[in-house]
Parts: sequence; C-alpha cells; structure tokens
Amino acid sequence: MDKEEIKIIVLRRLYNGTFKDGIAEYQADLKDVAIEIGIESGLMERVCVELEREGFLWICALGMIVRPSFKTLTHCESHQLGDKELISKQDNLRKRILEAYADLYEEKLSDRGEGWDEINRRTNINEQDFYNNIGILVYTEQVDKNLVFNFWNITQKGRDAVKDFRTKKQRREEFEKLVDLVAMTPQTRGHKFERLLADVIRDEGWEVDTNVKPRGKEHDIVINRGNDYYLISCKWENEPTEPGPVELLGSRAQEMRCREGVFVSMFGFTDNCIKEALKKAHAAEVVFFGFRDIDQIFLSETTFTDLLKEKIKQIKHKNVILLDGEIRE
Repeated sequence: MDKEEIKIIVLRRLYNGTFKDGIAEYQADLKDVAIEIGIESGLMERVCVELEREGFLWICALGMIVRPSFKTLTHCESHQLGDKELISKQDNLRKRILEAYADLYEEKLSDRGEGWDEINRRTNINEQDFYNNIGILVYTEQVDKNLVFNFWNITQKGRDAVKDFRTKKQRREEFEKLVDLVAMTPQTRGHKFERLLADVIRDEGWEVDTNVKPRGKEHDIVINRGNDYYLISCKWENEPTEPGPVELLGSRAQEMRCREGVFVSMFGFTDNCIKEALKKAHAAEVVFFGFRDIDQIFLSETTFTDLLKEKIKQIKHKNVILLDGEIRE
C-alpha cells in the first residue's frame, strides 16, 4: 500500500467520522488506523506529516491524534471519497442553511447575522448538523462569521449560489411538467423544452441562438464557445428517431460549418439509427442525447457540457455511441 492510498483511507475516515458518525469536532488516532489497515506506525507518521503540511488536518495532541480541516471535508466531497448518500445529505443541509440566510438577508431582519437558533426555527436542522456544515460555508466564502455576536451572514457568493440552485430547482419542476404533458399539447411541449434546454446551456457559458429557422418538425438551436459551433435538433415524439432526421441534421451541421450536430430525442433512437450512425462514426457528424441524459442534466447530476465532451470522446476515440449512460456499438 503506497502513501497516496493511505492518504485516501485517512481522509475518508476523517470525513465519515465528522458526518456519518455524527461527532462534533471529530478526532481520530492515526496510530489505531495504522494498526487497523496493517501498516507500520512510521509510515503512517510520514503520511500524517504530509497531510498536515498540505492543510488537510490539524494535529490535536502528541502522537497522531488529528482533526480534519475544512479543506479535507470539501476535498472528500469533490473527489467522492465519502459515501454518496452522505455527501448528498450534507449538500442538501448546506443548501437549506444558505436559503435560510438568503431569506433573512432579503427580509432585512438583522444586520448582525443570526446563529443556530433562528436557522433551526426556519429549517428544523439540528444543532450538530448546523455546526458541522456552517464551517464549510465559511471556508467556501458563502457566509461570513460575525465574531462579535458569534453569528453568520450570507455573502454575495452565497446569494449567487442560492439563486443558482433555486433556478435549477425551478427548471427541474418545469421539466417534470413537460414529461407529464401537463396542460399543453405535444407541439407546445416541444417548443417549451427547446427554450428550457437553451437556458440551461446558456447558463453553462455557451452562446446560444434559438432563432434558427427550422426545417421540418425539429426545433433547432445553435450554440458556440469561441469558434466551436454545434447545431442542436430537439425531437419529443411518441416514437424513436429513425436514421433520416439524424442524417439531415448531420448534413445541415456540415453546411453551416458546425463542429457537430447534436440530436436530442426524448423517445430514443431505433437500433437501425444507431447502426447507421456508427458507420459514419469516424466523422462524428452527430452526437446523440436521450431522455435519461436530459433527465440527469435537469437533476443537476451532470452538465450538458460534460456529457457532450464525453460523448464526443467516445465516438471519436472508441467508435462507440454513449447514450443514456450506456455504450452502443
């Protein structure tokens, strides 16, 4: 076992001890961890020194009794070193705390900030969960601590974060209405879906043009970052897409000198459509998005940009199509 593997074990232990075990100001004795995983104490001591130097832990006493830093907790979450459900729970708790502080800011009830009592009244978050997470919000500069009153205030960065996840939540709800076809015709759904997807892509930093004259029944969007242009066609009908519309999109993308076409089909694609596309995969004319892909985007579990990048990588490097989380070949 090398030092990097040991570091991961230690960081995961510190994260779980803080959140899963529910212990405030959690401490761990790394000598016990060394015995548990079967390594000699000297190696663990060297790992401990390196982690302290890198800012991942604080040494609390003689020996190797340590506490995690906020860098450790955020690092474990960003690198998925903790339990997935546990990470999701803490993320949701911090969102609730931030929303409460955002509401307090908008209501202008106090310029000194508020402590746990008021947040508990608004969110029913218990004291330990509050204190386990408020430090991370300070570390990520989403709240400031009022040292005089031992209270906290939301920062501009925090207010921007609240605005962002409230927007995503609203879009998710709008998307679910489209899925259920609530109070609208299929044609209206298609146009609303196009606009909703365009908004999501725009928020990811793309230039978006939705005023492209459509050919046929598909709705067209042109997006670009710098000189990389993509032509997007959206189709939400009660049947899988056949090769014809995909080939048309590929031709139009080439005519418009776009890097690729992006075909979004909410009822998927026929096997024949996939087969025909793979014959031309060396040119990567069209990238495929299905219902599950779009659902993951509106669940904020991935981004359009990351999915697009991965799909292009798969088609160009491996000659396979990544669709709805599965490889088609």
